[in-house]
Amino acid sequence: MTLRDPFDFFPPKFDATSRTGFQVENVSEYSPDEAFAQAFPRAERYNGWPMLVLLELRHAD
Repeated sequence: MTLRDPFDFFPPKFDATSRTGFQVENVSEYSPDEAFAQAFPRAERYNGWPMLVLLELRHAD
């Protein structure tokens, strides 16, 4: 499956941001790394797996 738009994978309810006057500016994923796993050993099995997704929204004026 090839995505034409990076936001194609979001469910339809995600489109609520545009209906409320916001637009998505950026989507970021973060995964634990070795340093994080050393500080928190239980996170070691999640190295390389996205655990945090941040959406940057901007009010469309």
